[in-house]
Amino acid sequence: MSEFRENVFRAVAMIPEGRVGSYAQVAELAGFAGASRAVGNALHLISVSPGLPSAVLSSYAFDSSALR
Repeated sequence: MSEFRENVFRAVAMIPEGRVGSYAQVAELAGFAGASRAVGNALHLISVSPGLPSAVLSSYAFDSSALR
């Protein structure tokens, strides 16, 4: 798995269960602000991986400041 995908996976794992976040927010948390389309692609590619966090991603926002 590439470093980018690993960072995306870790960022998704930071989203609290029951909360949602956008691909743009995950990109920012992963250290790749502006890479929301790449995040969507990475999540699509790893969506069949065992151990994928159960966080739900959508276009709705969550307060990422609470995760830092």
